[in-house]
Amino acid sequence: MRPFPQEMQMYEFEHPTPVVVALRAINGTVDLVAESRDSVQVDVEPYDDKNQEEADRTRVVLDGDNLLIEAPGADSGWRLRRFPKLRITARVPLGSGLTGRSTSADVRAEGVWSLVRLDLASADVSVDEVTGDAALTAASGDLHVRRVGGSLKAESSSGDLRIGDVTGDVSAKTASGDIRIDSLGGSIRSSVASGDIEIGRMVNGAGDIRSASGDVSVGIAAGTRVWLDLSSASGRTTSDLRPEAAESAPTGPGHGAGPGGVGLGAFVDLDNLPGLNAVPGLKAMLQSVRVPDFGDYGPGRGFHPGPDFRPGPGPDFRPGPGPGFNPGPGFHSGPDAASARDAGPAPTSEAEPEPVPDDVLPPEAGGPGSIELRVRTASGDIHIHRATTERKAV
Repeated sequence: MRPFPQEMQMYEFEHPTPVVVALRAINGTVDLVAESRDSVQVDVEPYDDKNQEEADRTRVVLDGDNLLIEAPGADSGWRLRRFPKLRITARVPLGSGLTGRSTSADVRAEGVWSLVRLDLASADVSVDEVTGDAALTAASGDLHVRRVGGSLKAESSSGDLRIGDVTGDVSAKTASGDIRIDSLGGSIRSSVASGDIEIGRMVNGAGDIRSASGDVSVGIAAGTRVWLDLSSASGRTTSDLRPEAAESAPTGPGHGAGPGGVGLGAFVDLDNLPGLNAVPGLKAMLQSVRVPDFGDYGPGRGFHPGPDFRPGPGPDFRPGPGPGFNPGPGFHSGPDAASARDAGPAPTSEAEPEPVPDDVLPPEAGGPGSIELRVRTASGDIHIHRATTERKAV
């Protein structure tokens, strides 16, 4: 028996600017590509001879900047008894938008899109890159997104969420499945009933993470202030973060006393020192400097003068510069010193400071910011760790 010759319906429109794709799919697969091109091309192919009629009746219409791709019966929802199985392929200009829904057709969007909003009943979706916001919802299916330049909303009743790098805020929820996020630039609200939650790198914002049954792991970017509120009803809570900012920053009166002396902030108002923030890391370095507290050696505090002790200068004291003194270009001595001081300091050429890698910048020198993180799990472990700069493949 000879196979039925299946016919592909092909459409092409001259359109050099981005479009907004309105997708109405039912069953099969949908492959969309946003690339550098001057036209819109759509191909509709049936999976077998039983779906040839549905392929012929699929609507493909370009109205201005709006491209409609609608399978027959897509507007009737779940009332159809037989879903036509079609293979839909579309190529559109770079930076186009994607909206729509799918009953059970898996959707794959490659290239760079300006925005993506998809609602799926029982299907998987994979999105390459979105420069703006993205919203993906599924009753049952896995959701994969490699990169989002804006905010992201990803929700699935049953399925895994695989998310790469997101610049903005994230809302990620699934009833049954794991949630993986490589890098997060904003705040996050995430919950799962049964599954693990893993965030590779968080640099700023607030986090509200909840899991009824599953482990939670969050990586904190180096140099970030973090406030933690962690609770696990049945599980371990661990953290390998070190309070580096607290160790280097002075404490107590006038920025306080530390081991071996008091901080430099007790003598200099570092917050109001002009030009201090112009040099990355300088403020943090000055705060870590310890000046000996000579009061520790005063009378009544452990000071015991010997029999040869004499107050005042010793016998070898000589006023003036020492033998290793090399006067600079702005040095003046003698009767003209006062007038030179009145004239102000000599002009100097200030060298450009070398850039400091982001991973070693203290918060005072323009680090990523601060994080307020709350984690709740009923049954599972919580682990907070220092994030690495590695990226995982989504």
